Parts: sequence; structure tokens; C-alpha cells
Amino acid sequence: MDTRLKLTIILMIFLSVISVAMAVSFYLIKEYEADRRQAVEDDLARVETVRDKLREELTAANEEKKRLTAELERLKEEQFTLRQDLAANKSMMTELEHELSQKDEVIDGLTADLGGWKTEKQSLLDKIKELEEVNGEIAGTLIKLEREREELTKQLEDAHQKARRSEVELPKVVVQSTATPPPPVLPVRKGEILTVNREFDFVIVNLGRDDNVNIGDVFSVQRDGRDIGKVQVEEVHDSVSAASIVAMDRVREFVEGDIVVTLR
Repeated sequence: MDTRLKLTIILMIFLSVISVAMAVSFYLIKEYEADRRQAVEDDLARVETVRDKLREELTAANEEKKRLTAELERLKEEQFTLRQDLAANKSMMTELEHELSQKDEVIDGLTADLGGWKTEKQSLLDKIKELEEVNGEIAGTLIKLEREREELTKQLEDAHQKARRSEVELPKVVVQSTATPPPPVLPVRKGEILTVNREFDFVIVNLGRDDNVNIGDVFSVQRDGRDIGKVQVEEVHDSVSAASIVAMDRVREFVEGDIVVTLR
């Protein structure tokens, strides 16, 4: 009888120890879940803050794009006006030359008034010279604009060739989380700068229409894992794009080979 009682007491003690251990384990598991949930909520809050900041930067970039577009339209109108002025001056010069020729014929028959006609002829010649100088300036401006257009076209063609020789493969990014998965986002696109044009503040990158790049996309420029500026796409081709510089570290200017990563 004593032995059976002892066994019963031992069994009860053993069950009590197990109950206490399970209670402690359950408490520790609840504490861990609470800490884990708080960490996930903190991460989500940080992500929301970063997203709001990126939206503000995108808005500022769009405003800058509007300003640059307006400036481009103004330059196009100015170029059109210069072309019209050049055509009008050429027409006026032709008329003056024709008039001068007529005056020369009259001079041959009016020797007595030779002095007066010579004065008028010289006045017309001065006007022609002034028109020629104006036409020379306008023609010089048009030639400069044409050379700049040819230089930009050549840089884009060079960028096409570089892009074909050096394709950048984008790594796949997999994010695991115990929280509810967020809505689908656009994939990160990563490339590099092929050409930097400091005169007109734009770059050529080896990402294009084939990489789902669109006009208005904003890229972060990185070097050694650090952001050093931003560019915004202005023109898109199959394998390359031209992007204007919207922000750049004055100490670390963009160079060929710098990494570009999409911000949306």
C-alpha cells in the first residue's frame, strides 16, 4: 500500500513538473510571437516612410521635366523664328541686288547724276553687307544647332553599340515574410551608364524599351553601393535610353560604368 501511494505521489509530482514546463513554454512562445509581430509592424512603417519620400521625389522630378519640356519648346520656337528671319533676309537681299542691278543700268545712261547714284549704290551695298552679316550669324547658329543634333545622334548610336556588347543581367530578388504579402510591384531594373554628356547634362544608360523602361522613369545612380544622384528618362530606344541629370553629388560626378537602379 505504501509503495502504491509513493508511486501515485511521484506520478503527481512528475505531471506537475510537466504542466509547469508546458506553461512556461507557452508563455515564451507568446512573447516571441508578440516581439516578432512588433518587428514586422516596425518594418512596414519604415517601408511606408520610404515610399512617401520616393513619391515626393518623383513629384519634384516631374516638375523639373515640365520645366525642361517648356524650355525645349521655347528653343524650338526660337529656332523656327531664326529660320523665318533667314528666309526673309535672303528674300530682301535678292530684291536689293535686283534693285542695285537696275540702278547700275540707269547709272550708265545718266552720267550727269553719277555722283548721286554712286552714293545710293554705296548705301545699298552697306545694307547688303549688313544683311549678309546678319545672315552669317543666323547661319552660324543653325550650323551649331545641326552639329549638336548630329553629336547627340552619334552618342545614341554609340550607346546602342555599347549596349549590344555589354548586356547587364538583372538578379532575381525574392523576399520572404511571415506577414501578408504586399500588392505586386514593378521589378527592379538595374543597368549602367554608357555615356555622360556634361555639356547638356544627360547620360546614356544600357536599359531601354526591351527592359520596360518608359519616358519619365527615374533611376538612382549608385557607386560602391552608395547613391550619388538621380536621372530621369527623356528618350527611349530598344536597348538604351537617354536620361537627363536631375540630381548629382558635386564631389562624385557621374562616370561611365556607374550603376543605375529604378526607383519605381
